[in-house]
Amino acid sequence: MCVYRTEDGLCEKHSTEEVISYCVEGPCPDAVWSNSERIRAMSDEELAEWICSLMSEDSCEQRCPGRDMCHGILGLLRWMHQPASEGQNEHKK
Repeated sequence: MCVYRTEDGLCEKHSTEEVISYCVEGPCPDAVWSNSERIRAMSDEELAEWICSLMSEDSCEQRCPGRDMCHGILGLLRWMHQPASEGQNEHKK
């Protein structure tokens, strides 16, 4: 989804007070994603590869977040697909 699309489907980038422009719901050549938006758009496989790329090779092969033992990207994917532990790492609003 384009970062300039509003909830009502308007384009923030090309709309003005005089001109209403609707988002085409396609790739916007002017869109610049934040790092968090890029991360949210990753597939599970891309996210696992990215997390492992941030860790040392030995660390990635030995453990995953949550102190669960795993083996590299496949183990991390298994951990990612498990139900989240209740109360653990809850996002507080």
